[in-house]
Amino acid sequence: MLKRTRKLWLAACILLLAFGSAVAAKNAPTAASPQGDLLTVKGKVTGISLTAHTLAINAKDQGFMSFKLIDKTVYKNAESAEDVQKGESVTVHYRPEGADNVAHVVSMNLVTLPKGISEIKTGELAVKMAKEDRNFLLIDARPVARYNEEHIPGSVSIPFTKLKEKGAELLPADKDQAMVFYCGGPT
Repeated sequence: MLKRTRKLWLAACILLLAFGSAVAAKNAPTAASPQGDLLTVKGKVTGISLTAHTLAINAKDQGFMSFKLIDKTVYKNAESAEDVQKGESVTVHYRPEGADNVAHVVSMNLVTLPKGISEIKTGELAVKMAKEDRNFLLIDARPVARYNEEHIPGSVSIPFTKLKEKGAELLPADKDQAMVFYCGGPT
């Protein structure tokens, strides 16, 4: 009787494993990627551990996902894993390897600027700031608390949330005046 029970238990385990593998295969992301046979997923970073070499994201369609970061992981729009922060949007090109999803490419998803808006690099802004005759308004779009902690001298605080609510009434009446916005993000 004990041998028969063990055989039934073993058969049930095999069926559960087979069923679980079939369900996992059916639910696995299959997005094509420019990285060859790598899978691709986009989401917001929920956590990153530099000591454990792991990245966790909340992907829109797949939910919570965890990735192993390896020495050969390539970072785009970031120099290393140290530049990846909680809450940021990333695209991960990965391959399931054993029990791990191994991240081969982690791309920081940068904000796309609207048509007619251009980016100014930090060095260019520093040169403009050094000139005595400034012809632009420098706007700190971070929350007021962050502005109060520290800000670029000569900037005015117009938090993004306030700008979103009140729009143009917060901006200068002179529509020809150039405006430079800065925030705490990657743009």
